[in-house]
Amino acid sequence: MKIFNTLAAVAAFCFAAMPLSACSQDTACQVETGDYFIALPEEDRSPIPAVVFIHGFGGSGDGVMRNRGMVEALRNRGYAVVAPSGM
Repeated sequence: MKIFNTLAAVAAFCFAAMPLSACSQDTACQVETGDYFIALPEEDRSPIPAVVFIHGFGGSGDGVMRNRGMVEALRNRGYAVVAPSGM
């Protein structure tokens, strides 16, 4: 149950808060509780499935996005990649 609560909190953090500034794979989305990075697939479809990548201790959303091989592989399969830096 604890993992479900954690994932629910991350989803709320990433998707419920409106970004205060433009953001992308290279520019953080600033929200009141922290920031996150997002890389969208090139294919325009709705809804877009998403992978929320939670980095380990000492990591960051920016560091996740620098793993271009992983990010591009997911985007090529139609997934959005969301990488929060903190909450």
